[in-house]
Amino acid sequence: MSANDYDWARYRQIASEKPLLDAPRERALLECAKRRDRKAVAELVDSHLRLVVQIAARYSREGLSAHDLMAEGVLGLLEAIGRFDLARESRFASYAAWWVRAHVRRHALQNRRMVGMPSSRGARIAASRLRGAERRLTQTLGRPPFRSEIAQALGVSEQDVELVMQALSSRDTLLFQGEPGSSFELQDATMGPEEALADAEVRAQRASFVHNAFEGLTERERAVVRDHLYSDDNRSLAEVGRGLGVSRQRAGQILAGARVKLRARLARVA
Repeated sequence: MSANDYDWARYRQIASEKPLLDAPRERALLECAKRRDRKAVAELVDSHLRLVVQIAARYSREGLSAHDLMAEGVLGLLEAIGRFDLARESRFASYAAWWVRAHVRRHALQNRRMVGMPSSRGARIAASRLRGAERRLTQTLGRPPFRSEIAQALGVSEQDVELVMQALSSRDTLLFQGEPGSSFELQDATMGPEEALADAEVRAQRASFVHNAFEGLTERERAVVRDHLYSDDNRSLAEVGRGLGVSRQRAGQILAGARVKLRARLARVA
């Protein structure tokens, strides 16, 4: 058993030992929490640790630490306690789940977007040209291409294409335009009224986080990040560099500097 697996086992055991709350007790604790009663907040957190473990553990496959994921989940739970409207008639967990998931997802996305893509030369080629190759082959073949056909078109191994597709499919979809109003597309079509309200708040908050983080970049840094990481065709650094009138190496240096700034700014708002 790895250290991370051991941590998850320990968190599950701790959560299972915490008593669940009935509706009257939950309501009383929420009322006390609104009056800044720390004991009430602590009891609410303890009683909902099962929820945090259930949501946070889903992201363990991304190689993120159990401790960090649980910490983010608890922060989401605390935010839900602070935001919960006592006029709601639903149980607290149905509202809290979305704030827990929001914090955990944001942590996973921030730590996956910058470092999660395979780093071999073939995988980098596949990552930068995959979308364009898929579109061209679909038009030519009249159907979605097989991975072997994509690999042949790009001149890379089928394994490299597989690795990149897995990395892309495991990420949350991020819609970034570099302007206010950009958002993370996280809405679940099956959510109820309580969840929809929480989700709208999450998406507005995340849009603000992203916009504020990118405000700290220079115009060239924003252009490289947008065109290399977020464009529909995942343009290569060489292509991005030509557009800016600089070399591929210089475009890579600009991207590296932008990543450092983004990590620092996103860490401050996390």
